[in-house]
Amino acid sequence: MTTPRTRYVSAGAECLYFSVFIALNIKIACMISADEPKLLLAENIRKSSMIDHKSAPSNNGLRAEICDSILSTYPLVCHVPTRRSPMPTTDKPVIHTARKAAVTTITISRPEARNALNVAVLTGMAEAMEAAEADGETQVIILTGGADTFSAGADIDMLSGQTAASYVTSPNRFGFERIRDSRLPVIAAVSGFCLGGGCEIALAADIVIASDTAVFGQPEINLGIIPGAGGTQLWGERAGRGMQAEAAMRGGFVDAYAARRAGLVDRVVPKEALLGATATEAEHLARKAPLALRAVKSAMRARWRMSAVAALDHEVALMANLLASSDAGEGITAFLEKRQPDFTGN
Repeated sequence: MTTPRTRYVSAGAECLYFSVFIALNIKIACMISADEPKLLLAENIRKSSMIDHKSAPSNNGLRAEICDSILSTYPLVCHVPTRRSPMPTTDKPVIHTARKAAVTTITISRPEARNALNVAVLTGMAEAMEAAEADGETQVIILTGGADTFSAGADIDMLSGQTAASYVTSPNRFGFERIRDSRLPVIAAVSGFCLGGGCEIALAADIVIASDTAVFGQPEINLGIIPGAGGTQLWGERAGRGMQAEAAMRGGFVDAYAARRAGLVDRVVPKEALLGATATEAEHLARKAPLALRAVKSAMRARWRMSAVAALDHEVALMANLLASSDAGEGITAFLEKRQPDFTGN
């Protein structure tokens, strides 16, 4: 059941997201005076606050209230770059990696930009995943943006420089593909905004655990483009064609509980419990037979690249190979002996 709190989160996310993209459009104009952005933003936010994305009619008043709050604290909510106010730059690492036993956690760290995706983030994530797969110890990967925000989507400055030709061969595109193609199980720990490209990363994971503050969406249609890294496929795979069309064509938002009911995420936990719950799930998976974990992932992802019949044949081949492994023998013997198996990955 939708609660006042979840309505507030969903409505607030919508209002804030619209404000961000109106501000980015103001950036393109770039010739207006210092006071005009706020006035123009106020008008557009108030219009967008009345858009009802399948919410109760009473939410419109709530959105208007939240819009007033956003506007009253405008400088803190949305930085509007102009020629007199350049975007801040930083040399701090944007990806942090930590391994504990057989679990590697990869964290996006651009808090000043709500973990927006740029070249450094996408290439850094891809390199971190490659390193985890090659270290010989990692069995499960966690992707997260921390306790507050997963990712508010692609950095608009990065998108604005793309052409039709450059996008096809863009390293950003291959960064997304590297994440989807990982041979290890991947768990996404999602809190706060999970929009656009950030949502595509999260939904490419095998398991999605969301905090109760998470908000999911594919708002690219509002910019005259479409999701370009799996967003037109991944929602449908998890939640059905209706939810897919709703996300990609309307560009609306879904809070954590609605996402759970639709099957978009696997579990919702309190924000303060998110990272701990995700680590526990990862440790549970890491105790499984490594060869079997990789095989089951390969079997599940086969349908992305082949027909259903071919995918079933692939599953049979994987099963046959596993039966010849030491781990399969150990698992069966341990079951018969009523003890815990000692898997070695052989």
